[in-house]
Amino acid sequence: MIGTVIAPGLGIMLSLFTPAPLILLYLQHGKSAGLISVGAVVILLAWMVGMEAAMGFAAAYALVVILLAEGIRFQLAPEKTIGVAALSATVLSGVLLWMAVSGENQSLLTFFESQLQVSANEYLKALKEAGTPEDELQFMQGVAERYTPMMARALFAVLAVGSLITAVLNYVLVRALWLRFYPRSYFQDAAPNQWMLPDPMVWGFIASAAALFLGEGALTLVGMNVFIVMLALYFFQGLAIASSILSAKRAHPAIAVLVYLLVFTQPLLMGLVIGLGLFDVWIDFRKIRPQAGQPEEDRDPDDYEN
Repeated sequence: MIGTVIAPGLGIMLSLFTPAPLILLYLQHGKSAGLISVGAVVILLAWMVGMEAAMGFAAAYALVVILLAEGIRFQLAPEKTIGVAALSATVLSGVLLWMAVSGENQSLLTFFESQLQVSANEYLKALKEAGTPEDELQFMQGVAERYTPMMARALFAVLAVGSLITAVLNYVLVRALWLRFYPRSYFQDAAPNQWMLPDPMVWGFIASAAALFLGEGALTLVGMNVFIVMLALYFFQGLAIASSILSAKRAHPAIAVLVYLLVFTQPLLMGLVIGLGLFDVWIDFRKIRPQAGQPEEDRDPDDYEN
């Protein structure tokens, strides 16, 4: 809330990190304390704001907290931990949305489009109150009017990518804080620049692209949703590769921060990072895949350097 008052959009960005303190508490004090703290937040939200906000928190954050914390506790691979948390949150969000519209005389896509329009109008209102120039407001309004129907058709992708971003950001933040301030009982083999998607997933990318650009009707709709999710997955793999390159070059932290800022703000660089993640299947930029006849445990430890 404070972030939203200071600058439009900042509050949303800060809210993405809501699970991190709860995950740290969960890891530090155990499962019981973690579940009690999550339950307490849900009850507090239901009492202060209403059941709708509490269920929204449960779908967007509470499930992510529990599954990320449990995956970390059981020393699961980060890809599995993040994937299970993101997928579970996506499914729960979809079920809650379906329940919300089940009594209404409108489809789920129509309801979702109306909610997106309401959110866009609130964001534009916040921009106006913050003194944003009129020409920028008109541009943002045009973007909202053009892309809101498209985003509504990509309902599954929007939910999945949102859950994925939340899971990845909080895993990375919790890992950094834990390794710096707590005993090294977790995250021994989970450096973010080691993350790698299973190679066969590239066929999902190819199939979804074919369905999107060559299919018709429902096939195109399914292809669009899966394609967007695959782009997000390969974007994060590309970021892992970029992090590995910066680490290998001993880049100054200020340079690394600048690179990440440019990647997240420049569409061309975002596309380049996605390309890195995709073509890593064939090129293996980090040289971390075992060669033919080489057991996985014999790989060079330097390949895993943070």
